Amino acid sequence: MLGGAWDCPCKTHAALGTALAYSIVELLHCISSRLGFEVSCRCGVHTGSVVGGMIGLLLPRFLIYGNDLDIAKLLERTADKCSVQISEATKRLIDDDWRLEAPRTVPCPFGADVIAYTVRRYFFHIHLQSCGPSLLAEISSITHCLCRGGEQCESLLRATGGNQSALAR
Repeated sequence: MLGGAWDCPCKTHAALGTALAYSIVELLHCISSRLGFEVSCRCGVHTGSVVGGMIGLLLPRFLIYGNDLDIAKLLERTADKCSVQISEATKRLIDDDWRLEAPRTVPCPFGADVIAYTVRRYFFHIHLQSCGPSLLAEISSITHCLCRGGEQCESLLRATGGNQSALAR
């Protein structure tokens, strides 16, 4: 779960969250092809309000609750493998340039059905460049290190004796 703009609304958080989610999917695709076995994920992005707080004294944890959190989890759970699914609320806040599949209705067991869109890959890199130099530099360095150079991935495979299940831990 990723959250932002707790105390100051920002017009780009929906686009940044979508770009981050797609970066994660792309990075795992890169790692997967480099290692030669499947590593994948699905991401759900929703914009809304949640309530959060610290729970516990001995082992304090920060937890968040709310219907909007449940919608984000529903979007993630119902997304296609290796994809990003966004809600109507998030779609309203991102640029019209994003290439989205036709909307689909996701049945919601705890409220009204959710309108969802799957983000397509075509325009992603254009948006990533507009997200800011620091985010782009960070994602590029990770992607370069793990995907193009691959030394870290290969050394992980060697360290585990080629045991792919050890890498999943």
